[in-house]
Amino acid sequence: MSIPKAFCTDVNRIIDIVEAREIFFSQTKHPRKRLDFRCPDNECRQAHNPEVLGINYDKNPQEDDFVQRSHFRLKKGTTHLPTCPWAEISQALDELEREIGNKPYLSHLKKSEIINVFNPLSNDECDTKFTMDIDAGFLERIKLISDRRERINELKGYLKNALNSTSRLHEVVHCFKFMTPEEQKAVSLSIPPYGEKSYRSWFRSSMYCRENEQPLIYYGAANIMEYRTGYSFKFWNKSVQSDQSNCEVFTFVKRERISKLRGAKAILDVLERGIGMQMRHRYPVDIFVFGKAVLTIEKHRLDIHIHSLHSLVVMLTERGA
Repeated sequence: MSIPKAFCTDVNRIIDIVEAREIFFSQTKHPRKRLDFRCPDNECRQAHNPEVLGINYDKNPQEDDFVQRSHFRLKKGTTHLPTCPWAEISQALDELEREIGNKPYLSHLKKSEIINVFNPLSNDECDTKFTMDIDAGFLERIKLISDRRERINELKGYLKNALNSTSRLHEVVHCFKFMTPEEQKAVSLSIPPYGEKSYRSWFRSSMYCRENEQPLIYYGAANIMEYRTGYSFKFWNKSVQSDQSNCEVFTFVKRERISKLRGAKAILDVLERGIGMQMRHRYPVDIFVFGKAVLTIEKHRLDIHIHSLHSLVVMLTERGA
């Protein structure tokens, strides 16, 4: 029984699951304190104050492998007002999960977790959209419908189009990592305006990086190098493409870009820990980046340019060099 937002008593306002993660990781005192969530509807909260569960918000998607996507969930056995819209949203999502018939069954993912549309953002300042974002104006219009069944049907129609779309690369990477090789070839992913093809076709190992291609999701093990102005990620594998063989592959992120980003604390935490692991154990990090490769001839290297830091995912690993 998932819902997209919850009222957080720690900050006294309604937040989404990404904000919950940012608040959790912004705590400097360890161990970090888990947050307390309640129903987002003010009238329902005043009447019954029902608890809401936060699932996996305390796990960093750049660090922890977990199959179930971060989300809020209504706690079983709690009482909500009959008119509570969030209880109806939860029911609409439950019904959609059972009704989605055009999506394949995958080994480790629910049908509602399969992302089929990735909308990359053009810059860092854009507000990211994740699955189940609901417009506040739409919720107000829904309240005007007197019949409960009709309200739930309207919610289902709205949510059906939102379930499979995101602008957060880590949600796309989450799907890719938990698909089998056969599923990666069978499940399609659309990235406007570049088209639609299989997950496997969009994801490209850094060793097959080359210039003059449309943007792709490049990935591979990499070392982090910290500079005064930012962080450079050097992929372990050089390009083996015939016309650009032996080119080193990099991507660079300016420090000031990270500092302005929503959720900067969690990202910097991962980068600092990744650098520490390199120094102690020579462990790399895993990089996923959506961007276009540009050849720098004088340096004989390929630089992957990214428009938005929302299209960069850094994951810690436990393997040695």
